[in-house]
Amino acid sequence: MSGKQRQVGLGSYFKPKSARHEAKTAKKGQENINNMASDTSKKCGNLTTKHPNSIKEPKTAPKRNKSKVVDSDESFEVDEAILSDLDSDHIDQSELEALVDELDQEETQKPNTNRITQAKREEAKDFETPAVPRKKQATLATFNRLEGFGFTGSVKKKDPPKRKTAVQQNKRKTPHQAQTPRLPGQGKQKVDEMAAMSQQEVLDGLPDFLKPENKRDERKRKVDDPEYDHTTLFIPFDFMKGLTPAMKQYWGAKAKNYDKVLLFKLGKFYEMFYEDAIIGVRLLNLNWMGGAKKYHVGFPEKAIDKYVPILVNNGFKVAVVEQTETPKQMDKRLRMSGIPKSRQCVLREVCNVYTKGTFNDVNDVSYEAKWVLAFSSDFENNIGVAFFDITTLKFFIGQFEDNHMYGKFRTLAMELRPAEILYDKSQAKDELLKILLNSPVPPIKIGLPAKSCLNAFKSMSKIESYMGVDYLSKSDGKDQMQSILHDFNNSLDKNDLSVTCMGMIISYLENTMNERLFADKLFDFNRYDPDRSIQSRMVLDSQALEHLQILEVKTARGMVQEGSLFGMIDDSRTPFGKRLLKKWISSPLQNIEMINSRLDSVEDLIENGHEFETLRTKLLKLKDLEKELSRLYQYSINRNEKAIYFEDISLKKLREFHNILQKMKEIPDYIRAISECKDGFKSERLKQLITINEEEEGFGENSQDDFEELDKSNGLFPNLVKELEEFESMVTWKKIGPERIPEPSKGIDQTFDEANEVVSQIKEELSKVLLKERDRFNGDPNINFSHAKFRYELEVPERYVRGKQKPSDYEYTSQRKGFQRFHTKEIREWVEQLEEAEEALKAAIIPFICSLFSHFHSKSNIWGRAIACLAELDCLCSLAFFSRNSIGACTRPEFIRNEDNNYHSYLELKKMRHPGVESTGVSNGSFIPNDTVIGRRFDCEDSGTESNPYILLITGPNMGGKSTLLRQTCIAVILAQIGCYVPAEKCVLTPVDRIFTRIGASDRILEGKSVFFVELEETKQVLDYATSSSLIIMDELGRGTSTYDGFSLAKAVLDYLVKSIKCIGLFTTHYHMLCNFKKIDGLENFHMGYRFDEETNNVTFLYRLTPGACSNSFGIQVASLAGIPESVLQKAIPKAAEMKSFNKDIDFEAMRE
Repeated sequence: MSGKQRQVGLGSYFKPKSARHEAKTAKKGQENINNMASDTSKKCGNLTTKHPNSIKEPKTAPKRNKSKVVDSDESFEVDEAILSDLDSDHIDQSELEALVDELDQEETQKPNTNRITQAKREEAKDFETPAVPRKKQATLATFNRLEGFGFTGSVKKKDPPKRKTAVQQNKRKTPHQAQTPRLPGQGKQKVDEMAAMSQQEVLDGLPDFLKPENKRDERKRKVDDPEYDHTTLFIPFDFMKGLTPAMKQYWGAKAKNYDKVLLFKLGKFYEMFYEDAIIGVRLLNLNWMGGAKKYHVGFPEKAIDKYVPILVNNGFKVAVVEQTETPKQMDKRLRMSGIPKSRQCVLREVCNVYTKGTFNDVNDVSYEAKWVLAFSSDFENNIGVAFFDITTLKFFIGQFEDNHMYGKFRTLAMELRPAEILYDKSQAKDELLKILLNSPVPPIKIGLPAKSCLNAFKSMSKIESYMGVDYLSKSDGKDQMQSILHDFNNSLDKNDLSVTCMGMIISYLENTMNERLFADKLFDFNRYDPDRSIQSRMVLDSQALEHLQILEVKTARGMVQEGSLFGMIDDSRTPFGKRLLKKWISSPLQNIEMINSRLDSVEDLIENGHEFETLRTKLLKLKDLEKELSRLYQYSINRNEKAIYFEDISLKKLREFHNILQKMKEIPDYIRAISECKDGFKSERLKQLITINEEEEGFGENSQDDFEELDKSNGLFPNLVKELEEFESMVTWKKIGPERIPEPSKGIDQTFDEANEVVSQIKEELSKVLLKERDRFNGDPNINFSHAKFRYELEVPERYVRGKQKPSDYEYTSQRKGFQRFHTKEIREWVEQLEEAEEALKAAIIPFICSLFSHFHSKSNIWGRAIACLAELDCLCSLAFFSRNSIGACTRPEFIRNEDNNYHSYLELKKMRHPGVESTGVSNGSFIPNDTVIGRRFDCEDSGTESNPYILLITGPNMGGKSTLLRQTCIAVILAQIGCYVPAEKCVLTPVDRIFTRIGASDRILEGKSVFFVELEETKQVLDYATSSSLIIMDELGRGTSTYDGFSLAKAVLDYLVKSIKCIGLFTTHYHMLCNFKKIDGLENFHMGYRFDEETNNVTFLYRLTPGACSNSFGIQVASLAGIPESVLQKAIPKAAEMKSFNKDIDFEAMRE
């Protein structure tokens, strides 16, 4: 079906709408969404409705034809007029024609008989999807599937309708004929009825127990009770007495999951009732079933991957209630238990719980991870964290000491941008919550009550309950997860906060039915240690990432990647390569050997561009292979073993597995194709990445950081061919009609082989029956089995069965031109046995699939190493592409060791350009490059020592290019240390350990911090943590307060940087008094060049860094450019002249000498 088509269970309909009405409805839908309760934790608790079974048809409604549908629960009256309504505006023509063809191949079937479509009529088919028995009338011609069972009318038992003739059964309406006129109450009036209802009218229609003033949890506590449990709901016994068995099941599940949107499986549809139905209409744009007072909507089973992402991304939790037995299993259970038919209902239970952080959306093309973060802290600013990503199965745990501004935690929050956060709401610090909620996309808060948060000892006990005591008591160094948990267990006093966070994560996984991810060790477990990365990586804290626009840029449209440094250099072809590149740019290298190794790789790639461009083209085919592999690993968990799906899930999983294997089989060919030119490479690292290692020893489990430090002369790329052949041999693909059906290869799974043998034997018996029946008619080969209305109908030419010629044991079933179809008692018995055997076969394949994917996960180290190699190659290709194709010349940076430079910092940039300003076209192709030389160089060939200022004090006009100069200097250093060429003619530097930024003006309202306070916090970070190897940029420090206070602070900070820290940096200011100093070693005045015409009072910006100080900031002229009224400017000019008199003692000319 097409995207907007709504098909929703019994009484469902497709509402035709005009384009005008469609636009109005869309607008109203958006308004409804905007008007939804702002607190998602209330989950539309104030929106409820009458019970659907209590709603009666209006007495004035015209009499309509009714059809009876037999469900495993009840029989319901179906309004054929509604069923004939079709939203043709929303149906793709090709899909419509395909549906017509499919319906033409199906006929009415008897109750309690499996119906199959044309695609399932092949005699040898081993895997058939379970079907709910029901009776199909000619309403199928309206393109409505009746496998969903609603509750839009009262239950009424009726006698089965008379059997239609074969001609009547086979007569089909065309799509045009199916468009019957709307009856009163249908169409636009019914769609708009909900929108017209006031909030009070909605509340008045609620059952009493759902009204806000009466709502209670399962322990009858009211909403205003401090102990109120918003996850449960009290439902009065009297209300439950009058419900059908299925609706009792619904309310039983809802009572335990009141904080979730409940998707309740009825037949082939997921149904939504009451408040959830309102959410479905407003958020999912589903159509009402039976009018606004009957709050009931639904969608087909196959559409769950479309609608669940919308719900979870809007902050809702989703609980999926699945059918857990077939109608035959129900009948057997009822016979054994003696339950009367009036109470018959298939069993159902909650099988899945989805949240924003745990729903693995197969249609999500975003490269971003979806982190779930748990955090805890103490009064000494020690912070424990545990976080995981369901899409890549990465898991991190760690504990660290932070400063009073929580710089490390703030940086972690900015890098992760978690989808959900878990915390103990009785102890969590407001400051940490505010940092997380200050994100451009605030995470969903899950505040846990104190009684639900286990302390470190209880959390470790919970871990032991899953992993076993022996698992934590030893460590052989091979299992990374075991090593980390063993260390944490032995030093629990030092890691109590992180273990507490892990306890929260495990409880969260249990609540979302994902605990097996942890128990089965599917997570790629890693230790999070920000202090360790400081030793080997450049530190870019949250303010540096934001001020330098490293990952994203703040615009009127929100935060966007376009224009950021990441956006400029990212030309990766795979999502996993993009994730690694983001990590590289967020934490550049410090180790010169590793930097030069990357630069060698980039140089080789530039010189061999054609070969690697071919590789990059092929990498596009891999898509997000890392996430696809993680999804396969999760298939090893048999989490839905009870659920009955009408789509063959086993077949779907095996096909997905087959497709991934085919993609992976091609990867070695990619590598071999480019390895032919490796002999000319300078980079040993690049050679290792494209050399297939035939041996698998000595690798072990490695994190991405560890992998980057691996050095294997005989190659890093794993031998995939040998491993993939093993898995290909485990599955056999049988061609059955137009389909290829997978099954375990013979001898792999004994249980499956035995079940398969039983199916084959029964089919052989049916073949014998066919031969026997042919013998009754002189061995006519035209007599065959057909699978039209029932399975294994005996199709006989009419000439043999006219009148009394028909054998007495033949029972008529259906016919086609020239043939009639029959069943015999013997055929029916064999078919019943076949169906039971096929059910056993389906059950037998599930353990095989879990075993197959579990074995596949056991090789995850091999698959992960292949991904790591490809990701690194993808990143290196991105850097090479940027270095080769950047506007203007790029140069390879040269690095000087700190020890070779007497541990002094040095940075020399010649003709440096800002890549972002160039690439976005802001400079109109005339960007003015600048030279920046700061620090001391002791290996200078000419004089032995090159003495330059450590810090440049930069003045000059507003809009003269000061901020751009500051940013481009930092960007040059970052590019150099990630192993990329720099957009300059020359770049020489010592490695920088950290970049500090104080630039721009912004407050933090959620944290209660003013612009000036934020400035001072950022300045304190510099004074506390800067070293002589750091690079600092400070822009207009002190402007957020009075002139004298601001000047005094700026002067004191500048002195401290020059005399105490002796780091390199750029310091811009409009406090011209700062320039009035005697010669200070390490500090020099510079300004951004300009020309001022005193006659016209115009200033021309030259954007050139020039020695000496500037006496004017030309704010009046910039105000004129901004369009400030001339009358205002004329008053400002004399005031400016008056203020300048305070600086008359400053000899700027002398300072330029």
